[in-house]
Parts: sequence; structure tokens; C-alpha cells
Amino acid sequence: MSEFDSLKRVSQELVAVVIATSGSNEPQILFKYPYKNCSERNDSYKCLEEFLKFEESTLCYLCLSQMNILHIELDNLTLIGRPTHLDVDDNQSSEGINLLNVVFVLKSNQPLYIVNELVEFSGILADAMAIAEYFDSYLSSVLLKFGFESPYQSLTRKSSCDVSFQGIYSSVSETNLGVLIKNVYDGIIERSEVHVYVNNVSYISYIFHSDVVNMKQVVNGIKPYHALVLLFDSSKDALKCLPENHSPNVSKVLQCISSDKNLIYLAHDCGLSLQQLLSIAKHLVYWKIARVVYPIMRANRYSVNPDFPISRRDLLTFLHDKLLGELRDGTYSDKLYTRDNGNIIVHILSKIPTCGSVEALSPLTKDWPFILIIVTFLLRFNCIRQILLYPLFHSTGAEIDSPTGIKLSEIKQYLEGFHSVEHIAHILEVHRSDIISTMDEHKDSIFHFWRESQDLPDMRDYKWPI
Repeated sequence: MSEFDSLKRVSQELVAVVIATSGSNEPQILFKYPYKNCSERNDSYKCLEEFLKFEESTLCYLCLSQMNILHIELDNLTLIGRPTHLDVDDNQSSEGINLLNVVFVLKSNQPLYIVNELVEFSGILADAMAIAEYFDSYLSSVLLKFGFESPYQSLTRKSSCDVSFQGIYSSVSETNLGVLIKNVYDGIIERSEVHVYVNNVSYISYIFHSDVVNMKQVVNGIKPYHALVLLFDSSKDALKCLPENHSPNVSKVLQCISSDKNLIYLAHDCGLSLQQLLSIAKHLVYWKIARVVYPIMRANRYSVNPDFPISRRDLLTFLHDKLLGELRDGTYSDKLYTRDNGNIIVHILSKIPTCGSVEALSPLTKDWPFILIIVTFLLRFNCIRQILLYPLFHSTGAEIDSPTGIKLSEIKQYLEGFHSVEHIAHILEVHRSDIISTMDEHKDSIFHFWRESQDLPDMRDYKWPI
């Protein structure tokens, strides 16, 4: 049996959810759920009982002990999260929250795909909370509401009695934050998916694919003409999420991944056979370290994801700032905000529907490598979707010998409007340009149209509210 056939389900492994924060003063647990034993959760009863024995100070220390990715294995429990740094406005109080971690507590010995999926979801949830905190003091207002002298007065100073903690958590559970975390917990346990509003503004829709997707079917859908995009800011960050016993070839692939290289070229750059590279690509998707896209080329066309709210200034600002944070070396940081361009995310997304191709975006910055970075970033967060060329044969006529050596009769069976040019080229083992040349030579007999690709075997999808 393949390792892709038998999977643990996150809905059966989750024990609790914890919100931990820190700032200018003491760190603290803002909320945890469940905060008392639930008899209806029989399958996780023992693990929950052990979790609830943790002192608040110990749990807080564990939740905030790692600054990049939190993955702690205890005797019978696993803690998973992605600490998120909040931007503190200079005009705000110095006691503003600057670190947040949404921690998922699970049973011990979790496979890597569950770890990476929860790290990702922790980041998505924390990012939405960070936006809410920035605009509406979403987190700090909860603390102030219950009579804390400052947003960072430790809960342990209130009382060391467990009953007091339960009383505080019971009160917090009635707030928007408490209801949010309960809905997140119940959604994972009951449906393996979460659909929630954060602060009644940002909407998160997340499906845990490890519970509902046939993994074998997904990974077998990866083709040599596909490319990979990392789901991390850098290959260095991705390396930290690999299994301890991973092959050196996996590290080599992570160092060479580029969104403009298909897997054939990537295999050549890594000195691997295509079969080896395909196997590694399947595992990177399986581990939630990379997603599958079509290679970015100058002739590519894209459309804005209809689920992405291009009118939402807060999300656009957030993505812009995140992109700026990724370009730490400053090579392109000066281009991300100029008097002419403003917010580069807004600028690019507004031009995509009219430009027709990626190449047409180049004059906007006069720098193709920069455009490549931007498009990769937008694909990573599913802000845009590629539009592919689909040929359709509609009449009979005399066949013309093609300089490419491809006759119309060789490709006619695929000209039904269901196969993209990329797919046809892969089937016939020819270059994409050869198919385009044949189409041009028979343009009176072959219609073509552009539409969004539906065949990417992707397991990860940011779903934005309209």
C-alpha cells in the first residue's frame, strides 16, 4: 500500500485550540478551547484531560517558545502553530500586541502533512486576527473588557486557581473571539472544514484536504509540464518543515524550484531523472510544502480569482506588506511603493484583466524578474488563476504539411475543446510552440478560446470572500 493511500484525519486527532499572545509586558494565554473536559469528545477524552492539567504559565511558555514554526512533541500531545508578528503602529500604545500564535493541540506522533496543513491554517487564522487587531483592536479589546489593567497583565496575577481560569475563559467564550475559536474547533471536529468570519469582516473558508481528498489521485495528477511554487517565504523556511530523514535530493530540489521552470527543466537543473523529480514533487505537494501551477511565461494569461475581493483595502494592504517583508534584501523593495504605482498588488491586479498576457505587464515595471516575483506571489495566495488556450476543430479541409512535422490528423482527436495546448503537447511529446504553429497554419479550421484551467491537482486553496 502506498503512503498516499492511508491517512490520519485531522478531525480525529485534534484535542484543543489555544490563543497565545505577547507584547511589551508578560505573555499570556488569551483563550483556549475546550477549557474544561467534554464528555461528548470520547475519542480524545484522555488527551484533553492531560492537556487541561497544564498550568497556564507552562502552556504559555510552550506556545510562544518558537518564533518561526511551532512543532513540539510531548509524551502524548503535539503542539502546532505559526507565530505571527503584528505590526504595531507608532501612534498606538507601546503596550500593543506584537506576537500572536494560534496553536492546535493534537494527539502525539502526527504525520508531516497534518503538521504542515495546521501550520498553514494557523497562519491564515492569525493573519486575519492581525488585520482585525490592526484596525479594531480585536484581541487587546477582549483583554481590556474583562478588567485587566493593561493588555499584557498576566492571567496568573489574577489567580492561581483553576476555577478562576475557567471563569475567565467562560466569559471570553461569549465574545466574538471565543465564538470564533469554538466554531473553528467544531468545524474541524465535525466537518473537517472551517467557514468563519473574523471580526465580522474577514472570511476564512478552509477545507482540510487530508480528510476529504483522495491523496493518490491528487499526486498522480502532477504532470511533467507543471511547475511548483513554494508555500513558504523561502526555501530555507521550507527546509525546516521537511522530515528529519528526508533525502538530500529533496533539499536540492527546494533550492532549485522556480515558478518559470516546468518539472522537466527542474529535473535537469537538479541532476535528477524526471521520474525522481516527479516522486519528490508528489511528496512536496503531499507535505503541503509546494503547490502545483503552470510555468510562468511571458505569453501566459491570468484572471483575477473571482473569490478574491479586489475592493478590500485591508487585504490588499496586508498582501502588499507581506510581499514587502519577503523581499528582505531590498533589491525590489523600492519598487513596491512609488508615487506612480502606489500599492503594487492593487496596480498589478487592476491591469491583469486588460493586459492580456504577463508580457504586457513588463512595461509597468520594465523588469521581468520583478514581474516573475509578483506573479509567483499572487499564484501562491491564489489571488489569480491562469487562463489556458483550448483549441477546437470545427471543419474539414485539406491538410497542409507543417514545418514542425505535426500534421493536423495527428492532433485532430484532441481538438474537442477539452484539452489545453499544454496537455496536447504533453500527450504527443512535442513542444507547446509546435502545437501553436500547427494551429496557426490551420486557423481557418481550428477555433481557439481561453478559459481557466480546471485540471491542476492542487490541494491548497485560499478562499477569499467576495
